[in-house]
Amino acid sequence: MSNSFKYYSPTSVEETIEVLKKCNESTCVLAGGTDLIVKLKKHMIDPENIVNLKKVDELNYIEEKDGIVKIGAMTTHSQIEQSPLINGKAAILAEACRHVGSTQIRNLGTIGGNIMNSSAAADSVAALTALDASFVMIGSSGERTVSMDQLHGKSGNVIRDKDEILKEIFFKSLNGSTVSGFKKLGRRSALAIVVVSIGIVLENDPRKNTCKNIRISLGGISRNPSRAKAAEQFLIGREINIKNIKGCLDKVSEFTVDNLEKSPFKNLIPHKRYAVKGIGMEVFERICKR
Repeated sequence: MSNSFKYYSPTSVEETIEVLKKCNESTCVLAGGTDLIVKLKKHMIDPENIVNLKKVDELNYIEEKDGIVKIGAMTTHSQIEQSPLINGKAAILAEACRHVGSTQIRNLGTIGGNIMNSSAAADSVAALTALDASFVMIGSSGERTVSMDQLHGKSGNVIRDKDEILKEIFFKSLNGSTVSGFKKLGRRSALAIVVVSIGIVLENDPRKNTCKNIRISLGGISRNPSRAKAAEQFLIGREINIKNIKGCLDKVSEFTVDNLEKSPFKNLIPHKRYAVKGIGMEVFERICKR
């Protein structure tokens, strides 16, 4: 493998699409480069074309409009981590981005790159799953919006046309009675590839101290982060107390085991079935204090 390629650096979404239309299938889109550069250096990939989005400034923003938070695909993990809007309206995502690699990686790496890389260890995607986020793809055929369930194909990779890029991620702002949190258990603190992670978005009915709604996402137990829906249903309508939280986490553990049983990593079941309950309890304890 030669690692000899044509390099493009468009300055707008329109120009990017035109470049991608002309390129063949052996093309890589470069966002932050924290994954792609490593693969190039290790000769894991040998593309004929690389399209760098670094100069496409219109893809870098964080804003809220009509109760919807919108994030451009080229927004870095550091920008999200430090954003007052994200910390106020979607703390789970700020916490997840805080777990991404080292400071240097967070400064370079983008949320769009994390999503499109389709890694089972994508912290931001686990948080976005709990936020029930949607994604705007744009290409020569125009824009299309996809849900988290529609984002990945059977292989686990993001479904995209050759000339498409991720433009935007959006989700509903969390209201005043909703709290959220994220936790991951890794091999070597923040520099680890995720072992297991959990994201929780919990809406409380303050009059009854019951769970009005909840979304629980798990990373590191299947090809892509996924929702523990049986665990969610267990807690909805119940009083938020230690007994019911433990019952919910039992369902989370069962979901973890079921997923790992279908994977090549059955040997990890004894560890992850308990690890997910431990980090889940940490998140519940922290967000319930709010």
